[in-house]
Amino acid sequence: MNLIFQAVIAYSGLIPPLYAIIDLFFLEDIRVSMILDFMILYTLIIFTFVGAINWKITKDGSILMTIYGAIPSLLSFLIILAVLNDFEYLLISSSLIAFLFVQLLFDYIIYLQKLRPAFFIYSIRLPVTILLSLLVHLPIYF
Repeated sequence: MNLIFQAVIAYSGLIPPLYAIIDLFFLEDIRVSMILDFMILYTLIIFTFVGAINWKITKDGSILMTIYGAIPSLLSFLIILAVLNDFEYLLISSSLIAFLFVQLLFDYIIYLQKLRPAFFIYSIRLPVTILLSLLVHLPIYF
């Protein structure tokens, strides 16, 4: 897939949480509790998707890459349980942000093994992860 197209898709994925933040601070159309849940659940979708691109389930695929790709799904399940049990937003969001950066670190290690192009890491993964983390963290200040 064309890397420019991937960048457009990745950055456009930031529009929903950006709108939620704008609503939270300025419009106030959506209940705060819904925005908080949305921010976590939407970020989990991105977290799981990024993990899934590493699955490599093929006859000659790496079992380690498959496990690495599945871990975000398992962690997402635990975070969903925390959301459903009304854990504190700060705890959940901080954990999720930490998971995003650990995932980024491992993706960087994969890049160092020449399995990902530099454009992907430096122009898509790093900026999108930072921006998404900031958006997830902003509701704490509301």
